Amino acid sequence: MPGALSERATVRVRFVSDPCVLAWAWELVDPTTGRVLESSWTDRWTAYDSAARARAEGERRLDTLGHRRLVIVAREEPELHAWLVRKFTGEAGVEIVRDRRHGERRVRPTGLLLERRRSERRQRPDVDAEVRARGWALVDRLEQAA
Repeated sequence: MPGALSERATVRVRFVSDPCVLAWAWELVDPTTGRVLESSWTDRWTAYDSAARARAEGERRLDTLGHRRLVIVAREEPELHAWLVRKFTGEAGVEIVRDRRHGERRVRPTGLLLERRRSERRQRPDVDAEVRARGWALVDRLEQAA
């Protein structure tokens, strides 16, 4: 699956103009959503003296990452889960998991009006909808190469 990672993420270079810093940083971006997956500046506090050097370092980082596919199967589909596990056993980069969630874990007490969570933990509501509708969902993920 050598070409799949480059299809999944791209390198973007941006100018960093924080106080006392005038330099360039790389970002690994999901091309379908535009979401930044990793950044040399925000994740590593590393910046470069030129855009070309930042791009080269970003491409080097992209080469060190692996590609993984996660198949999430609904809890109500044990036969499908068993079949997928048999089908993909030994397949590098594919992991089959059963959906372990039981819905919202936090239930708001009737007297408490203040929500303490800063944001929704489930980052991909489209995956939730897919698991409910089809019984499974495929998620592409970037991860550290071993």
